[in-house]
Amino acid sequence: MGTQEFLRVRLGVGPDKKVSDGAKYLLSPFRKAQLKLLDEILDAASDAVRVILKDGPAVAMNRFNRDPEK
Repeated sequence: MGTQEFLRVRLGVGPDKKVSDGAKYLLSPFRKAQLKLLDEILDAASDAVRVILKDGPAVAMNRFNRDPEK
């Protein structure tokens, strides 16, 4: 691409409980419960990319960088 400047869309992969080996957790296959959420997560990522392209990264960050618990 010829540049170090690019946008990225990050997907949350945090564990639902404390893990002793973060790398092992991150690199292990999805569990069945996680697979059920995958479509929803990918839909949100797709929506975020559309907003980035249409309205810009600042609008997308304000819309999508929110704590799902709140």
